[in-house]
Amino acid sequence: MQMRTANIKNSGGLYTFYSKQTVNSNIQNVWDFFSKTKNIEKIMPKKLEFKNTSGRSSEFYEGKIVGFKFKLFKFIPINIQSEIKKISHNRYFIDNQIYGPYKFWHHEHHFHQNDNETVTIVDKVKYKLYLYPFSKIIYHLIIKKQLKEMFSYRNLKINQIFSQ
Repeated sequence: MQMRTANIKNSGGLYTFYSKQTVNSNIQNVWDFFSKTKNIEKIMPKKLEFKNTSGRSSEFYEGKIVGFKFKLFKFIPINIQSEIKKISHNRYFIDNQIYGPYKFWHHEHHFHQNDNETVTIVDKVKYKLYLYPFSKIIYHLIIKKQLKEMFSYRNLKINQIFSQ
């Protein structure tokens, strides 16, 4: 299936990352997969050693705090805590980073059932790095490429999951 990504620089050190893909499935199957935080481990690059630290609870609700840890460059441990801010069942959910590597991280996950028995998944991430304007160097050297690689891998894994 087709997938597209884009990383857009906004003013003041704010960036917007888009990822869009279409998978062969129905909205309920896609929603069931994405609304379980344990499944994020299945779609993240293995080299990040991404782990869910918030338990295996299947409850998914507004206000839920979720935790993750991963390794940057195989040796720098990073912890993330995010809050599920808004949910519209089978349509979208939004999470915001409370604690983690970004000064600001707002992630919208959108799902649209198409007429041809496919679902379009759109991720829109607005983020800002610490230490702006010096962070522009880190963005160009590391972050821009890393996000594209991570979402490309993620999209590939999602396609594999929903083509079975």
